[in-house]
Parts: sequence; structure tokens; C-alpha cells
Amino acid sequence: MRNQAFLFAAICLMSMPALARDVAVRSGEHEAFTRLVFYLKPADKFEISKTKEGYLLSLSPDVTGYNLSRAFDLIGRTRVRTLTPTKSGALDIQKGCDCHIKELRLSTGELVLDIVDGPDPNNIPSTTSRFFPVPRTMNVDQQRATLPLLNAAADQSEMIDNQDKPSGASAAEDSGTASETPQLDKQELLSQLSRAASQGLIDANINPPDILRNADPADTTEPTLETQLIPHSPEHQVRMQTAVEQARADHFGGGEPASTSQPCLPDQQFDIARWGVYTSEVNAPVFESSDFLGEFDRPDMDRLVSHIRQKIYMTFGLEALQLMENYGDDMGDGAVLRMMAEVVEFGEAKSHADWDSQLICNTRGAMWAALAQPTIEDKINTKAILRSFSELPPHLRSHLAPILARKFLNSGRVGTAVEIRNIATRSALAPSGAASVLDADIDIAEGKVEKGEQRLTDMIQEDHSQTQPAILALIKSKLQNDRGISDHELTLLASVAFEHKESRAGDELRQLHIRALFHMGRFAQAFELLDNPPNGSVQAKHLDDAGSYLVSLGSDAEFLIYLLTRTDWGTTSAEVRLMMAERLRTLGFPEHARRLVLSGDDTPSRTAREFLAEVALAQDKPKVALGYLTGLTSDNASSLRKIALDKSINPDGNSLPSSPANNPSDVWHKLNNSDHPIPAEVQKILSLETSPFMGDSQTRLQTYQGILDGSSETRTALNELLNMFPSIDGAR
Repeated sequence: MRNQAFLFAAICLMSMPALARDVAVRSGEHEAFTRLVFYLKPADKFEISKTKEGYLLSLSPDVTGYNLSRAFDLIGRTRVRTLTPTKSGALDIQKGCDCHIKELRLSTGELVLDIVDGPDPNNIPSTTSRFFPVPRTMNVDQQRATLPLLNAAADQSEMIDNQDKPSGASAAEDSGTASETPQLDKQELLSQLSRAASQGLIDANINPPDILRNADPADTTEPTLETQLIPHSPEHQVRMQTAVEQARADHFGGGEPASTSQPCLPDQQFDIARWGVYTSEVNAPVFESSDFLGEFDRPDMDRLVSHIRQKIYMTFGLEALQLMENYGDDMGDGAVLRMMAEVVEFGEAKSHADWDSQLICNTRGAMWAALAQPTIEDKINTKAILRSFSELPPHLRSHLAPILARKFLNSGRVGTAVEIRNIATRSALAPSGAASVLDADIDIAEGKVEKGEQRLTDMIQEDHSQTQPAILALIKSKLQNDRGISDHELTLLASVAFEHKESRAGDELRQLHIRALFHMGRFAQAFELLDNPPNGSVQAKHLDDAGSYLVSLGSDAEFLIYLLTRTDWGTTSAEVRLMMAERLRTLGFPEHARRLVLSGDDTPSRTAREFLAEVALAQDKPKVALGYLTGLTSDNASSLRKIALDKSINPDGNSLPSSPANNPSDVWHKLNNSDHPIPAEVQKILSLETSPFMGDSQTRLQTYQGILDGSSETRTALNELLNMFPSIDGAR
């Protein structure tokens, strides 16, 4: 008996169908369209075809049902009259207006269907003929085309005898025969055919035949219907938001327009204020996992999503992330919920780059996108962010205000940070320690440095629970404003950094400790911490700080020891390398200075090229200096180029311009002040030669040779001049 029971159970289990799933359907009402959202998997396929009363949506075979419990919660029945699942697994969407459909498939799998007012601009024909009568002659393919099972392949034709019957006995006989013919139930027949096709008993792999228009005797053309599927082309797609909550935006004074190149997510996906309100059994509090787990431990997605939203509402982000990690594979709003959970738990989101397009939207998504960013960039919709923040419940305003305000504070938007702080203060909740630290940071940003630092110092002494954020803000302020750090503050910072070394704030505290040591000129301790990082790699920004402080605070011995004994200075920025190279050259190490400037992977800047030219001149390499100065037009570059040209002409340093005896102005002065008269011919020659020393030696010799060979008067004048002033010839 027991064996029979086991056998019966095994047979029952084997006969059970494969695990199927239902698709949740949500909706939203807009001014010009009604939106339906189907939460599908990214791998699911869909097909939309037109019917007489609307559209037919067909999904993947494993989708056997639709969860329509909330489909009409937010919409009326003016555009979408009914949503009816068919026996074949499709969904019949019946219209209630003169509308057409537009679809959008999201990267996360959701299918968005918008029922838009107005006729279809694409003029897609229906699957059933609404305007043409059934033809009097039909073949087998044409008959099968009227059934929901598309396609049977056969070439045979069957004539339907629809000729008028004669009156009288023949008519009576025909009527009697018709009355004896059993009437088939069309719906039952269609059901049977559908079941047969699903089991592979009917071949349905050919295209539907053309249905001919009732031909006119004079018309021999046979028009055919076009394809019945709605085309999927980019120009037919719609954005997720064209004018979301326009009335709401007007009520709050409007704002910047939403992005026209990226879709803006609707406000309903970020309506966290309603997630803590329990309105039904589905939305009731969940105390045990069995409350949202069903048969085979399969979660009820509606209850699971509601439970995760409640966790986020209560700022339990880590718990919400754990639930999504375990059960959230098929969750429709998984990406949104994961981002919001990370924000309330960590203050930013790992997927922050995916939300950049929402920053300029006029929706609640702009605020959450800003919260997800590590730093806020320039293009944001500040009005939408402030409006959405003011809509939050008091406890969420108090929790998120320090996070959001600090992001604006770090980007230099002090006024926006103050406004966020004031909105949170009006929540009538006691300020948290994070809010007090934010107040001090705002004072410092507004120029009240001493007041802000004193507030932080008092907080460290009075509220030990806020020691970590307070000492962090205090040391940052002193480094930014170049103020002194006491030994007590440095010791406290080192202790807090050691206590939090395994937490998320540990790395930031350790980096701040290194910067504080450099700021105080304690290079040995700073380099010891710098060279022994937990992750095994020295960060370039720490070396930048080290180089800057070595140049400004280090003694000559410290500067040379740490600069010449390290080989990783090439990872620093070009500006820091140039600062260090200038001090190296001053200390008498021009070659080391040149190597330091060229040790990076970047191309030398104009300032660096001028510095390299100065180093080359100091090393008696004028041609190298001219190469560095090529294309530079600054005053310093022109001066260096002139010096390099002079040195290239006279490598020994005895160039004509530097010899007082050979200076033309000095010779002219001696001639004018001499006791002998100057012949007119000599004055003429001297006045014509304005710059006899320009150009190289070869050019000057050619010029003088031409003058001597081309004019006898010149030769005579020169001989007379040499006879009158033998001292000039002797000096030469």
C-alpha cells in the first residue's frame, strides 16, 4: 500500500508542468497617454499585433499569466478599457478611444506601452479585416488565416458554393439539410486547435495567406495586407517621461526643463514618502520571511518589493540590499531600489555613473541621482532637488541632509547647502551629530573659520560619539586654511584612524593623518606611513603633497635626501615636479633638475620648456636651449633665445656684442669726441651701417667683403680712418 502511494505521488509530480511565472503589470495616467509597464526579464521576447478592438501582447512561452491586481489602481478606463489574458497566454488590450500604441524596452527588461491619443501615424493594419467583406471564394490557407493559429501549409483550393439557391422544394430541402447539420462551437474549436498546436500535433510554421478583397468584375488587382507586427524602430520609441507631473512642477514654480536626450524616470519610482504607509495586506509590515515566501520558497514579488521599500524608508539600507541579493533577480525596480538602499546606507551608490542623465530632470530622480554621486558636477537641476528634498518625511530629511548638503558644500555651492540644512532643521527633530558637523562646515565655508573650528573642538570634547566626523572635519579645515595643528589634535587623529582602520572611513582617516604629518613638517613619520599602505600601493596624490611640503617646509638636507633617494617622483603632477626641479637647480643640481622634469609621461608645458632651456644654457648647451624654445613667444623665451643665439655664435663667450671696444656706439662716441676731424666719407659709411654685428660670422665677412670690393671710396675712407686713429686698429 505504501509503495502504491509513493508511485502515485511520483506520477503526480512528473505530470506537473514546468515552473511558470506571472508578469506584474503597473500603470500610470498622463495628460496625453496612459502608460502600462510590464516587468519582464531582459531575455524575454514580446510581440504586439493589432486586433479589432485594440492590441494583442504575446510574451515568451514561460510567461503563463499576468498579475493585474494593481493594473487599474492609478488609471481610468477611458483609453484602456480592459486587460484580458487569453487561453494562449497572450494579453488582450482593448482600447476605449481613438488611440495608438507606442512601446519602449528598457535595458533592465521592463516593457513600457503607452496608449497615446490620436490615430496611429504608421497606419498599421489590423490582424482582422474591418473594412473588407469576406471573399466569396477562399482557399484553405485563407480559411485558416481567420483562426488564432497562424499558418497551415497547403496548396489545395476548396470552393465555397455560395450561389443563390432556387426557391420552392429545393429551398425547403436545403433548409432541412441545414437543420440536420450539427452546429460547431467556434470557440470550442479554436480551443482545441490551440491545445493541439501547443502539443506539436499541428504544423503552424508558415506565413499567413493573403486575404483578397471582394473583387469587382472590372478590377483584376488583388490587394494584400501588410505585415501585422508593429515595427521596432528608434524613431517610434518614446521617452519614459515627456511631461511627467507637469502640474506638480507648475505648482512649485517650475524648474529647468527635463533632459531631451535621456529618459527621465517617473516620480512614482522614487515616491519614498508613501512606502511607510500600510494600506493593504500586500503592503502590510513583514516580520518573518515566510510572509513573502510562497511555495518552493518562491517570493511574492509584490510583497517582497513592498518589504524592501519599507526597509529603505526606515533607512535600513543594508537589510534591503541583502534581500535583493537573495531574491531580487526578477524585480522590476531592482536598479532603482538598489541605488536608493546604497545611498541611505553608504551615502553614495556604486552605480552612480548610470544615474548621471537624471541629474537635470525635473523629477524626484534628480535628487536621488545627486545623492548617488561621489561629487556633484555642474549640470544639475537644483530646483528639482530642493523641491524633492522638502517632500521627504522628517526622519529622512534629517538622515539625508548631511549627505546631500556636504556634496553641495564640497562643490562650492554653499548657498544650496545652507538651504538643505535649513529644510532639515524645520523638520522639528533634534539635530543629530552629523547635522552639527555640517553646521560647523558651513561656518567654515562662509569664512567663519575660527567659529567653525571652535564648534568642532567643543563637539570633540563634549560628544564622544561624534569624535570621528568632528576630528575629520577639523583637520581638513586646518589643512585647507593653512592653520597650525596641535600635537593633541594629531594624536587624536592617529588614534581615531587606528580604531577605524577596518571601516569605510579608515582609508580617509589614514590619508588625512599622512597629510597632517607633512603639514607639520614631520617628514620621516609621514614617509614611513606613506611607504607602508594597507593596499600595497602609494597614491600619487600623497606624493604631490609630499613634494609641495618638501619644497616649502623642508630643509636643504631633508629636501635632497628624500628627493634623490626615491625613484617614484615621476608619478607626481607636472607642477609639483617643476617646483622641485627649480629648487634642485638653485642648490646646484641642474642635471637632476632636468631629469626630474622629464621623468613624467606627460609632454612638457611651455613653462617647463623655458625652465629646460635655462638648464641647457647653464650647462653650455645653447643649441639644446634653442630646441626647447622653438615656438615660444613670451618675453622670457625671447630673452633666453637671444642669449642662446649669442652663445651659439661665440662658444667661448668672446662675442662681439659683449666686447666694449667693439661696441658701435662706443666707437661712434670716441670718433665724435676725438681731436681730429672726421671725414665726410667716413661719416657716410658709419651712418649706413646701422647694425654691423647682426647675423653670424660668415654673414658679416661676406658683407664686409662686398663693401670693400664694391667701392674704392670705401677703401680710401677706411685707410684714412686707420691712419688717423691707430689706437682703434691696435685695439682690434
